[in-house]
Amino acid sequence: MGQNDGVENEKKLVGALNNKMLKRLTSYQQHFIKDIYKNVNGTDIVQAKKIGGAGYKPDVEIEVDGEKHYISVKKGSGNSVHQEKTEFFIHFCMTELDMSKTERDSLLLYLYGDGTLDGDSSPEERLKDQELIETYRNEINTVQKFLDRNKRSLIERFLIYGRKGTYNRKKADYLYHGDAKKGIWCPLNFDTIDYLVNQPNAKNSPLVIGPFSLQVWNRNLEGKTELEDRRHSIQIKWGTCKKDIEKINQYQAAKERERKSTAQQGHIIGNNSQGFENQVNLISIINNKRVSELPLAIKNIVKTMFPYVAMSERLHASKIKNNEVKPRISIEVKGEKVNITVFMGGGNSVHQEKIDCFINYCKDELGMTHEEEDSFLTIMFGDGTLDGRSTVEDRLKNTVEIKEHFSKQATIAQAFFDSNKEALIKRFLVYGKSGEQMNIKTDYIYYGTNVTGIIVPISSIVDYLNKKENSEAALLSLGSLTVQPWNRNLTGKMENEHKRYSLQVKWGRMKQDLSKIYMLDDSKNKGTSAGNWEEYELVSKLNRDIKRTGKLWKFIGTALNRSQLEDVYAVRVSKTVYSKLSEKKVLPKTDVYLVKGQIAHSILLDNNYWLDEDAIADLDVMPLPGSGISCKRPDSKHFTYIKLTQKSFMKLFNDPNMGAGISLFVNENDINLNSEVLNHWNTNEKEVLNRFSSYLISSGISSNEWTITNIKVCKIIKENAINNMREIIVRSQNIANGIFKGTGFYDEPYNANYIYINGALSKISIPNFSITTGSGRHKGIYTIIIKP
Repeated sequence: MGQNDGVENEKKLVGALNNKMLKRLTSYQQHFIKDIYKNVNGTDIVQAKKIGGAGYKPDVEIEVDGEKHYISVKKGSGNSVHQEKTEFFIHFCMTELDMSKTERDSLLLYLYGDGTLDGDSSPEERLKDQELIETYRNEINTVQKFLDRNKRSLIERFLIYGRKGTYNRKKADYLYHGDAKKGIWCPLNFDTIDYLVNQPNAKNSPLVIGPFSLQVWNRNLEGKTELEDRRHSIQIKWGTCKKDIEKINQYQAAKERERKSTAQQGHIIGNNSQGFENQVNLISIINNKRVSELPLAIKNIVKTMFPYVAMSERLHASKIKNNEVKPRISIEVKGEKVNITVFMGGGNSVHQEKIDCFINYCKDELGMTHEEEDSFLTIMFGDGTLDGRSTVEDRLKNTVEIKEHFSKQATIAQAFFDSNKEALIKRFLVYGKSGEQMNIKTDYIYYGTNVTGIIVPISSIVDYLNKKENSEAALLSLGSLTVQPWNRNLTGKMENEHKRYSLQVKWGRMKQDLSKIYMLDDSKNKGTSAGNWEEYELVSKLNRDIKRTGKLWKFIGTALNRSQLEDVYAVRVSKTVYSKLSEKKVLPKTDVYLVKGQIAHSILLDNNYWLDEDAIADLDVMPLPGSGISCKRPDSKHFTYIKLTQKSFMKLFNDPNMGAGISLFVNENDINLNSEVLNHWNTNEKEVLNRFSSYLISSGISSNEWTITNIKVCKIIKENAINNMREIIVRSQNIANGIFKGTGFYDEPYNANYIYINGALSKISIPNFSITTGSGRHKGIYTIIIKP
C-alpha cells in the first residue's frame, strides 16, 4: 500500500467513526470501539480525527466520553510499518542501544551495498541482491546479532513510538489492520511486544527482527534521480501482519487467563493479598518506562541493579508466574535481566512448602539420615508422631514445650540445619523448590513499596545470614530465619488441618537486617556496562568527581591550561556531525568532549552522572574548544583510523596515480583487473608508470617490461605508492592531524586531541599505522584504509 493510499484509508476510517453514536456504527466498527472502551454505551458519541506527523506512530485519535486512544492504521499485505532516515536510526541505535562502531559500519555497508559508509557511489558500484549478501555475509551476521540483542526496543520503536514518540510520550495504543468497513486489531501493550519478541526470526530477508524485515527503502540500482534520496532511509516490513494480529489476540487472551489464575492464587496462598498487590503495582510502575520517568525510590533500586543504566533507557518488568521458584518479578534493560523478590511489612513469611517435599529434598540433595528425618518430623508436629495424625489434646502448646519435651530431637534437627545452613538459606531465599533445577534465581530482594524501599543483592544477604548466629528462641533457625509449621492447629479447626503439613520460614527482623546489610555492602556501586563502556566510564568518572581533584581532571587542567574546573563537565557525543572531508554528516573522531556552564547537581544525580548531547540540549553550556577525547577499549585492535573513498582521497592527497598504485592487484588471478583500477582513478598506464618510474629504474627492471599486467612491476608500484602515502602523512602535520584527530574535517569540539584508554588520558600522537585497500575491489569499489 502506497503512502498516499495509507493516508486516504486513515481519512475514511476517521470519517466512518467521527461524531457518530456507537449504536449507529456497523457491527465491525462497534466491536472495535467496545474492545477499546470496555464500559461504552450505545448512546455514547465517538469522536475521531486524523493525527500523526513525521516521526510518530499513531495515525488516528479516538475519543469516547473524554477517554482518548491512539491508533496505528495499516492496510493490505507486505506492510511497511516503519520508515525513517538511516542517520536517525543509527543515532538511536548508538545512543540508546549501545551499537558499536563495528556494528554501525557493518549495517551501513550492507544498506548501501557499494563499499561506502555514506552511499556516495555510482549505480555501477551498487551490488545486486544475491551479490550483496555474498559480499557482506560477515557484516550481515554482525548486524543480526545486534538486532537479536535489542529485539524489544526495536520492535517498540517500529510499532509503538516511532522516532519521536519516546521523547514526547506520544505512542500508539492499538494497531488496526483494515479499512473503514472491516478490520482486525490488537492492543500495543507489553504482551503484544512480548509475543513478537519471542517469535523466531523470519527467513525472508537477510536482516530480521522476529517477523519484521529491515531493508533500505529503495537501493536505486538504476540511479534514478527521483529515487536517490530513498537510499538513505530504512524500511521495516511486516509481511505476516494480519495473521500475526490474530495470533497476538489469542496470546493476549491466554495471558489474561493466566493473570486471573495467578491473582486468585496470590490472594489465597498464605493470605498474602497485600504483598501480591504490591508486586502488581511495582510491575505497573516499572514496565515500559524510561528510568527518568520512574518515582525516585524505584529509580534508585534500578540504579542499584543496573549501575550504568542511562536515564533514557526503557525498562521492562513482568511477573514470574511459576510459584515453585523464588523470584516474583523480572526486570529487563536491553537484554540484561534481573530477578527480584519483593517483601513489605513485618513478620515476613519468606518461604512455604509441603513438609514431605522438603524432606525429599533434604534426603536427595543434603543426605539427611533417618534419625535426622525423624527428629525434624517430631518437633515439627510436636505431638509425639512422625505423621501429625494425633488428637488436639496431644499437640504441645508452644516452642518452649516442644524443645523441652523433645530436646534430643530438637538438637539433632538444628545440627542438620547448621551443617547445611547455606544450602537451606538459598532454597528459602534464592531458588525456592524448583529454581535451582530451572536455573531461575533471585538476584535482589526489595523491601518496600513504590514510595520507599531498600534493595540488596542476594549474595550479600546469603553471606550475612550464613554468618549470623541462630535464634535460641526459635524452633529451628538459620541466622535470622526461623522455621516452624505453617499452622499447628491447636484448636482442631478442619479448615486449618492441612496447614500442619507445610513448613513456613519467617524473617522477623527483615527490615533491620536488610538495612544493615545495605550499609555494609560494598557491591552496590559495582557492575558492568554493555556497549560503549569506556565512554560511559570516562563521562561518569569525570562528572562524579565534584571537587575535580582526580588524576583525570589534573590531566585536563594541565592540558587545557585551566585552573578552574568546577563548572566543566564531560558529555558523550550522541549525534552525527558534518565532515568537510566527506561532505556528509558522520560520526566524528571525538567520543567525549567538555562543556563549560552551570549544571544543577540534581540533573547529574537524575542521570547517574551520565550526560550526552541529548541531556544537555536545553542547558546553558558551551563546548570547550580542543577538549575532544577519543575512547578506545584496551583490547581493541580491529578498528580503522579512516576509510577514504576516491573522492575523499583526492581531496586529501590530490594524486590519482598514487591512489591507483595502492589499489593495484598483484596476484596472477586478478592482474588483468588493473586496467579497470586505472579507469576508476581517472588515470592510465602511461601516467602511473611515469609516476613511479624512478623506483622501477632503481629496481633494475627493463623498461620493456613496464606494464600493469607484470606482477613484479605492480608490486614495486604498490609498495612505493603505500610508502609515498605514509611519508606524506608523517611529513604533513595537517594531514596527520586530520586522519588521526579529525582536525580540519570537523568543527570544534568534534576533533579529538586526547585518547582515553586503560583508565588514563593522554595526548593523541601519530601512531604506528598500516595502509591497505577495502574488500570491494573485485566489485569495482575502491577504498583506501588506514588502520593500526
